[in-house]
Amino acid sequence: MASVNFLGERGRGNSLLLPLFFFGSLEPVGVNMSKFNYIKAADLGLILQQMGWDYSNHLQDYVREHTMYNGQIPFRADFYPEGVKLATSKKAVIIADGKCCIEYKGVPYLSPWMIFDCHGQTALDDIDNWIIKEERQWLIKKTNGDWVRSFTLMTEIPFRTNIRC
Repeated sequence: MASVNFLGERGRGNSLLLPLFFFGSLEPVGVNMSKFNYIKAADLGLILQQMGWDYSNHLQDYVREHTMYNGQIPFRADFYPEGVKLATSKKAVIIADGKCCIEYKGVPYLSPWMIFDCHGQTALDDIDNWIIKEERQWLIKKTNGDWVRSFTLMTEIPFRTNIRC
């Protein structure tokens, strides 16, 4: 028997089904996708666990150095330095990888925290108006260093077993 998970992927009868309200404080109907940029750390850990990954808690540790967005942490890899670990498994790791360049109000910035330093909390509230020139992504690589897959959005987190990691 086939089922559909919260990513819209078809799977076998044992596939995990996660409704949109699983994403913490997001409303189950009429969800604004920009809200997927921020999430409570505990909710992120639960989502990653359900997807087969072990949450590293490194994101929460890094964000404490700055400010938390209404009690939530940013999910976008752009907010974290290259190499920060999101999650692990026995065979793979998910890390922030790549460069970041964001244009906001006509000025290029190398990280969202630079935007925050210049414009404050209102800039984080205005994330929909950022122009992403170069985007850091979450990279999944095996422990032997082989590249597996990259993703940007929380809704793109793959099931660990689907990618054999």
